[in-house]
Amino acid sequence: MTEGIWIAIIGAAGLLLAAVVPPLFKKKAVKNPPQEVAVEAPRNQSPQATHNRPEPEAPVARRKIGLSHKQISDAIEAVPPFQQEKIREDFIGRWVTWQTQLSGVYRVGDVVTVSAKIPEGDGVLFCDATPVACDGFIVAHAGTQFTVTGQIERISRYEARLKNCEFEIPQAVA
Repeated sequence: MTEGIWIAIIGAAGLLLAAVVPPLFKKKAVKNPPQEVAVEAPRNQSPQATHNRPEPEAPVARRKIGLSHKQISDAIEAVPPFQQEKIREDFIGRWVTWQTQLSGVYRVGDVVTVSAKIPEGDGVLFCDATPVACDGFIVAHAGTQFTVTGQIERISRYEARLKNCEFEIPQAVA
């Protein structure tokens, strides 16, 4: 008799799996499938010449916010600790423009990191940029005021890291 119960349980489980599993693996319909666009090669080049050229990189879309570091860190800390990471993630990738003071400049490979004082607070601001973007710091002294525009990569009360930075440094840096 117990053998019959086990067979019934296994049969019921099989029917349940048969009803639940297939919908999980169904492909969802794409509302707007991508359409192919024909691109003609310029008349003075062969199709192979245009095919071998690298695709130009798309420009980085700038979702700029006009908030200070203090306003952002206050917004993060205004919610319970369990929710802070979600609020922090909302700021990652946003572009900001802040005025600050130079602390130091160092280079690792193709990335130059400019360290500065966090505006309106205590802590360190790290600004990653290309060497060309940092040319103005060649003669700048610690404490020099400058403006940085960059994309938030990491942010907390006492530390922030911006990437893809651009700088405005006063001409008279003596």
